[in-house]
Amino acid sequence: MKSNAFLFVLISEGRVEVSRENKYLSTLAPGKVFGELAILYNCKRTATIKAANDCKLWAIERQCFQTIMMRTGLIRQAEYNDFLKSVPIFKDLPEETLIKISDVLEEVN
Repeated sequence: MKSNAFLFVLISEGRVEVSRENKYLSTLAPGKVFGELAILYNCKRTATIKAANDCKLWAIERQCFQTIMMRTGLIRQAEYNDFLKSVPIFKDLPEETLIKISDVLEEVN
């Protein structure tokens, strides 16, 4: 894996240690991710990741990650728009207004 590449990484097996300026911060276990901040904000990595044991990692490059996030966002926005149009009080609002509302909706279970 290229250390200078912008990657979103999922730990499938093993554990990694997170440090900053040679100070231990935490250990990440399977199911945890790292690299998302550098991808989202196009910034320099803020921590060092070192394998604590043998690991299996899944990595997605920045462009692929952004495409997935954009598609997911567009799909969610379309679903929210359809929902809003089914609500009588919202059904006659302009599409632009529905999009603005759908952008700030938050699902709560």
